[in-house]
Amino acid sequence: MPQESTVNVVLIGMGAIGKGVVRHLHAFQDGNSSPLPLGIALHSVIDCVPDQKDRAEKRDFLDRYFPSAGLFFANDESASIEKLKKIFAESKAEGRSVVVIECTGSLELAKLFDFCLASKVPVITPNKAFLAKNLYVLDAFREGKVPLLFEAAVGGGMPTIKLLRDMFGSDRIRLIAGILNGTTNYILSAMEKGCEFGRAIEKARERRLAEPFRKDWKVETDADLSGPDAYAKISLLARLAWGCAAGDGGADSKSHGLSASFIRRSDLRYAKEKLGHAIRFVGVARQVTNSSGKRSIDVFYSPVMLPAGHELCRVDGENNALLIASDFTGTTLGVGPGAGPSPTANAIVSDLLYILRERAMHPEAIGLAAGAAQRASAPELTINKFDDVEFEGYYLRFVVKDRPGLVGHIAKILGDTGIDIREVLQLEHTAEEIQDLLKSGHLSSGSACALNYLPFAMTVERASVRKVREAVGKIMDSLARENVPGVEPVIIPLLDIPRVNGWQKRIGPEELEEWSIEAASSLQGNKFSVDLFPGRYNSTEKSRAVEILNAEAKQIEAKNACVKRIFLSAPDSIDESLNQVIKDHQGRGVIVRVLNIDSARKYLRRTEDGLLTDFSVYETREVGIVELAGERSDGGMVKQDRGYQVYGSAELDRYIKTFQTLWDFAEVPK
Repeated sequence: MPQESTVNVVLIGMGAIGKGVVRHLHAFQDGNSSPLPLGIALHSVIDCVPDQKDRAEKRDFLDRYFPSAGLFFANDESASIEKLKKIFAESKAEGRSVVVIECTGSLELAKLFDFCLASKVPVITPNKAFLAKNLYVLDAFREGKVPLLFEAAVGGGMPTIKLLRDMFGSDRIRLIAGILNGTTNYILSAMEKGCEFGRAIEKARERRLAEPFRKDWKVETDADLSGPDAYAKISLLARLAWGCAAGDGGADSKSHGLSASFIRRSDLRYAKEKLGHAIRFVGVARQVTNSSGKRSIDVFYSPVMLPAGHELCRVDGENNALLIASDFTGTTLGVGPGAGPSPTANAIVSDLLYILRERAMHPEAIGLAAGAAQRASAPELTINKFDDVEFEGYYLRFVVKDRPGLVGHIAKILGDTGIDIREVLQLEHTAEEIQDLLKSGHLSSGSACALNYLPFAMTVERASVRKVREAVGKIMDSLARENVPGVEPVIIPLLDIPRVNGWQKRIGPEELEEWSIEAASSLQGNKFSVDLFPGRYNSTEKSRAVEILNAEAKQIEAKNACVKRIFLSAPDSIDESLNQVIKDHQGRGVIVRVLNIDSARKYLRRTEDGLLTDFSVYETREVGIVELAGERSDGGMVKQDRGYQVYGSAELDRYIKTFQTLWDFAEVPK
């Protein structure tokens, strides 16, 4: 039997999500699930004014679950507020509290939220677009100690807001990256399995993951594929993690990211067959530090290429995933359904349960539930423009009318813009595949004519988004001047983010030294090391450095261990202090090579902020130490941070490969 009602729930908006909430609430009332901690009643539903047929259908639907609930129709926000005033007054007179569940999806809700705040009425909403566009609401509810919960706004059925609030409230978050749009992930997964783009969208619609077809629908402006949905979600997560205001949740795809609407099955083939990667559409918020020590935040969405073995590449269908890298917890991954009325309704009702439990157990602290926005705004952390974000590399896909010298012509423009090419890629394409690529750029061609077009791809080195866009613009302008038709190139960044067994934790200098001495004293197998700062052997750190070296020397002799170390020298020559350090190492059995730092920079730059890294890898322990350094304008080095400890084969393999690359062209000291 349901408990006596003490809380009146008012549902605003009864579309697909709102109906899911009604069904979910009824499941509790009907005894099909665990009982709510307090009795509730779906007191009223306020919906937009439908035609007569829809009005009857909605009344019939509500009668099946809550026949005593009122159903009211409002023309606009003001009419909804007037109805709420009456409901609030009636509930107060009856000694019942009220919780509002907002499921309209509208962006015109500021007055309604302000009214609920002034009335001290908790609000639950899945409306990420409104919240991301009006971030002040989070602060207002937090400061007013009124609960505003929005678990369903990000990730649907996958816990994200609670994860940030409960698990990472005392941690220092460095990175949030996730698959945050189940519809787009489903479409990409379908194309991976052989569907063409158009058929993949049809299948998403059949499963009610995508909006029904409309005559005015355009792929370039689809909220799922073009990015605003993902950006609204990652904006909210950035706000909760760092208190920063990421900006307009309704932004267009060029302002805050790259669209997935132009990706075709051929791009997934290039990723898999030529690069060993997979394409995923992700939202990313990451803290970066420039060489002068200033912190800022990258917040963006984009289709990206990730190594095929990365955990995010295993997330398929409509599932969402959220990866969080932090100093104390390490790297955490959550996966769950991100689209559909049922998972979303479950998240909404879970928020309702949270409010009711907190109110029953801690009525004096109910304000702590205010949107889970535990961190106040942090204006000192600025948001970087997407054009200024740098990626470790890019995949560029071209489709142009074939002619001799075309690839070389494009390569020259890239080089003149300051972008280095890694490799040129080409697959065998059928006429149908080429036609599909041409259609994506609004070019039409018959099967025979399609074969006159040349699809190919390039990967290029690290650069800012601005520079890559500039180069692509110059390429298209040049081809237009020479009357060479083609499709605007597709740009997909190569993203370097940690694996779940990647970054472990940050440790300070003292703990780092203790750990290094202990590791050196029990050394087995191989140790690989690249050192940017050999000068420390003649500084205050000398005694600890020599202690580590002596401990390693004993293990080299006792256990046939192998220590290989690369010292990076100044561009001109090896100075006397470095020479002495090299002799000290060689005298203790360490195999040493030296390398001009100019030759190593591109291999040692950290992807997210361009800082240089040096590192030590203890192969048999599957552990590595990575230290960071800024680079001064005069080419010198300055310590930026210390003590990222990494573990796990995925990250270590990358560092071992980097070491081997540098070792192969480093020189034996004379």
